[in-house]
Amino acid sequence: MAANPGGTGYTYTYETGGLYATSRTASFEGPIVRRKTTAGRAATPDPLAGNTAQYLNDADETEMALIGYENGHLIALSLGGPDESSNVVPMSSHVNQVTYRAVETEIYDDTGITHMRVTVDYSEDVFVIPVQFNISIKRGAHAADFTHYKTIDMTEQAAQPFAIILDDYWRAATQIIVANLPAEKQPGTPYAFLDALRPQLGLPEPEKTTFFSVKERMMIMYVNALYNAEYGGILMSDLPIELDPFVTLVLRGGRNRPQVDHILPRSYGGSNAFANAQLISAAANNGKKAAVTEAQLQAALADARQMPARAAHYTGSYT
Repeated sequence: MAANPGGTGYTYTYETGGLYATSRTASFEGPIVRRKTTAGRAATPDPLAGNTAQYLNDADETEMALIGYENGHLIALSLGGPDESSNVVPMSSHVNQVTYRAVETEIYDDTGITHMRVTVDYSEDVFVIPVQFNISIKRGAHAADFTHYKTIDMTEQAAQPFAIILDDYWRAATQIIVANLPAEKQPGTPYAFLDALRPQLGLPEPEKTTFFSVKERMMIMYVNALYNAEYGGILMSDLPIELDPFVTLVLRGGRNRPQVDHILPRSYGGSNAFANAQLISAAANNGKKAAVTEAQLQAALADARQMPARAAHYTGSYT
């Protein structure tokens, strides 16, 4: 393990090994400098080991590469952390955007915290992937040493059976859905049967250019899991592998996390009808958003899966 100075006032240690004898940050520490905004900053640099997806693919860890790890700062920019590779490690989307961010917000709000240190434990199997972050703090510039503050675990994100917490509403709603579930998943429109159940489920009628509500998204995922009962009730993409790189979807994943997508985009008048919904990965959804242009409207209407039957349905309902 070696030590190096980081940005102004910051120090880090690193280890070398793995594929290409690359480096990984073992610890990073420095003073807290609270910033009100980080707007206008450049894209986060890659970790010391370089592009994570490229490393994992080169190491034949293709399934892990598909998780889509994000570049996360050990000490956030909002806390004064430098935007440099020594302060960046791979993080799963949920850890980076939810778990770790919540701790950063706590530290930001607690103005008595003046210094922060993060030590990183890594996977025994994959050199560059962290499994745990141990956060320590100092209170005051003259504090003798760091004291432990929080530990954040980042175990590998795997597909899990989808479940809903059954309060009175969801207990009744799931019974209604199960009682009306088609015997077989309907190609192209697997959730369309829910539109006829809207009054019983206490849902308003769909409207054009409208987002799916939290309840609607939960119902779509619940139905998706019901159709995948033979696989343990996990979530699976409604798109074929040619259009979505992820067959299984992970709630706390990265690029493989599930998103309820408008088949006909909202920008073209697509509504929040269940018949206009498909469950796909974030990667496929982002790719679709980037791809849809005026010239591609007819392709969207003709069906993302090129199924003529569904094209006829949407041409009549949403244009």
